[in-house]
Amino acid sequence: MRGGRRGFSLIELLIVLTVMSLLLGLALPQYHMLRSRAVAAQAIGATQVVRNAAYAHMEATGRWPDDAATGDVPAALVRFLPEGFQFTHSGFSIAWRHSSWSTPTGEQSAQMTQVRTDDASVCDAMNRLLGGNRNQDLLAACDGTTGMVTQYYDN
Repeated sequence: MRGGRRGFSLIELLIVLTVMSLLLGLALPQYHMLRSRAVAAQAIGATQVVRNAAYAHMEATGRWPDDAATGDVPAALVRFLPEGFQFTHSGFSIAWRHSSWSTPTGEQSAQMTQVRTDDASVCDAMNRLLGGNRNQDLLAACDGTTGMVTQYYDN
């Protein structure tokens, strides 16, 4: 006959569960931060693709592409974007914006990409990765629940 016992006592199980929950509580915020930074990096990469396509369009046609709704690919950019490129991704959507107006000194214009997200931590991460307040071509509006990051080009 063996003298050892089988299984765990209730106290041992509770201690293991407590330790595991503490470790999980420490790891989850770090995971969320890393995930937000990864989505932000993906969004920044996507906006660079859109920017390059817009510059290629400008070079080919002599004018900037027209606006499109957030998440919609502007028709003028389709031939300049990688095949299958989408403006809607998991965690964010992109919009291309082009505005022009007349002033006493001549025609003025602004070209920009806007990234909208329902995760304010993605907005904050994009703002940090793009230089925050040091980047004069960046406007980030992160309100704690959602966010929009606008990056201006060739103003």
